[in-house]
Amino acid sequence: MLIQHNSWNNTSILIFRKVHVILLIMNDNIHNEVFPAFLFDPVTLDLIDINNTGIEFYGYDRNEFIASKLFLIVPPEDLEKAKIRAAQPMPPNNYLNISRHMRKDRSVCEVRVFAKKVFVNGKSLTFVRVEPR
Repeated sequence: MLIQHNSWNNTSILIFRKVHVILLIMNDNIHNEVFPAFLFDPVTLDLIDINNTGIEFYGYDRNEFIASKLFLIVPPEDLEKAKIRAAQPMPPNNYLNISRHMRKDRSVCEVRVFAKKVFVNGKSLTFVRVEPR
């Protein structure tokens, strides 16, 4: 929901500042990672953002990546297993998994996946850092 400028009060401005700061922190977290990192929506599985290292690793440009679903990077033979895993609730602390990811050139590599829940503007997202093995 957009807040009209003339309807802003002190609470609206404070909420806006908090959300803006959270987004800046998350943006820094993603874009300062030395490993590939991305954000996705755990409900829709929409890919939200990716860092430059991830762009290089996966081979997609940022627009291609964020216009897709999480399954873009899942090899076809791992798709059913990935769908089951995605439907399960995420543990409250960090999540670690060994998985296989697929790049744009269709090459598949084993990766160590670190994931954690993050909240932005009341919305739960998943932050993922990938370490190629």
